[in-house]
Amino acid sequence: MYDDQYQQEPKKDRFRRYRPLILFIIIVTIIFIAEDYYSAPVQEPINFAKGQSGDVFEVDCPFPLNGDNHVTCYHLITEQNHAAPDGKLLSILAVKIDPLPKEGEETPKLHPDPFLYLEGGPGYASIYGEPGDFGEDGVMRAFYSPVLQTGRSLIAVDTRGLGFSRPALTCPEADRAAWHWLTEDPETRNDESIFTPYRNCIQNLQKAGIDLGQYDSASIAKDLAILRKGLSIKQWNIYGVSYGAQTALQLLRHDREGVRRVIFDSPSYAHVTPWQDDEAAFIRTLKLLDAYCAEMDAENEASYCPIKEAQETVTERLDRTLAKLRDDPILLRSLSLKLPIYLTDRESFLILHSSLYSETGFEDFLWDLQDFADLENGWLESFSENSAYWRELLHFIYFDPLASSIVQNATSCIEMDYDPETAQAGYVYSSEEIDFSRRLCEEMGLSFNGENINASEFTGVPSLTLSGYRDVITPPDYGRELAEDMDGLWLLKLEGAHGLAFVEGADCVKEIMTDFLNAAGEAEQAECLAENTALELVAN
Repeated sequence: MYDDQYQQEPKKDRFRRYRPLILFIIIVTIIFIAEDYYSAPVQEPINFAKGQSGDVFEVDCPFPLNGDNHVTCYHLITEQNHAAPDGKLLSILAVKIDPLPKEGEETPKLHPDPFLYLEGGPGYASIYGEPGDFGEDGVMRAFYSPVLQTGRSLIAVDTRGLGFSRPALTCPEADRAAWHWLTEDPETRNDESIFTPYRNCIQNLQKAGIDLGQYDSASIAKDLAILRKGLSIKQWNIYGVSYGAQTALQLLRHDREGVRRVIFDSPSYAHVTPWQDDEAAFIRTLKLLDAYCAEMDAENEASYCPIKEAQETVTERLDRTLAKLRDDPILLRSLSLKLPIYLTDRESFLILHSSLYSETGFEDFLWDLQDFADLENGWLESFSENSAYWRELLHFIYFDPLASSIVQNATSCIEMDYDPETAQAGYVYSSEEIDFSRRLCEEMGLSFNGENINASEFTGVPSLTLSGYRDVITPPDYGRELAEDMDGLWLLKLEGAHGLAFVEGADCVKEIMTDFLNAAGEAEQAECLAENTALELVAN
């Protein structure tokens, strides 16, 4: 049974969900002025003259700090292959954000145990670098305020191959080819037009001495262990979100003495068969959506739930809409007269699935599903507000500056499991997409050999696991299993979705995290739990 908070009407002001584009005028302006592809930043040469493998040294930050004197950047020089050093060195960038000094203080008083943030993906960088991201009022300080308010420094790292680390593994030509593929008539599309640029990129990286087999969580954990010692940190607290939980577990395996406490947010634990597990997670979400709509007022059009008179469930509407778009894709045009892109069932599902990651994901999913079902495929509609939003969202997904598709694929090939006999295509993955991933792994020379790390090896480390009831990709059972194996705390965060403890977490969730970090022994239950019955904290 849902709590009352899930039975409330979605807000009628739909602009709230257009985070990248607050007003439609802004959308039009952006698209009219330019629809440029994301270009990877120019990679400055790595200067290894200052030291050798294992050295950590302070450097000028490669992004504007906006007058913030309490931010420091470091480079770690590390071996590409820790097991068999071959002379190929990598440069890893880390940024340390100290709390601002309180009134009357010249320097902040810091806890000796900082907080290490591990991003998920795999293949996502952690360090923002746009104007306004740093500074006293910047995005980074606002995002990590729950940690900084405890008096701890925050450490974010662009791990090997990502973001500001060098070499950063990018395949811009393959990304452009994937986007151009959307402009082609679905009936004549050819996967080779995408696969060939990927093959060329892989071959060029390999010729440059890149061993894609070293871009996994275990190698990252070894880098981080060296970084900790180089920064003279006795112990730090670890936060792994989503796939970052895999890196956190590897860090426990390779540097357990350096970990004081660990927080897992929406962990992907013990599930390295994405073809089946991700599909099962989405089917679970569809059942939640059907239950959600069954409890909504059938006459409430603002909910965008299928009305009872239609005798149609959310699942049935999804199936009908995807079938419609498969046969009759929507054309999305832009005012800059770029080539229109075809919105087929696969692209629309990508948008729908992405919408479920937000705290208002159920409402957003239902809104988009209704709009997909109702939109007529005409010229005026192709310039509509919805069309502009969908095109811009797809463009961001394909050219997210924090993401590296090549690192994501390499890590997935190494750490996930693939059984062609049982891999089933469904909503989340088509058979063609599964086969494409398999071919990429073969091209990299990597085989699927996923390893389930047994977290019961680390029961001596205090842990807190956060799970969102609406999580579309890592259901609460994943978190419960991890918490039980580690004999740790498990917080079922009903009001959230996937990885939102920092972004949109309730004050009580942040209070529990703070209490957990500050507790000398096991964390006591926060006082706010008595007032917030939507949260359940389980001590194993």
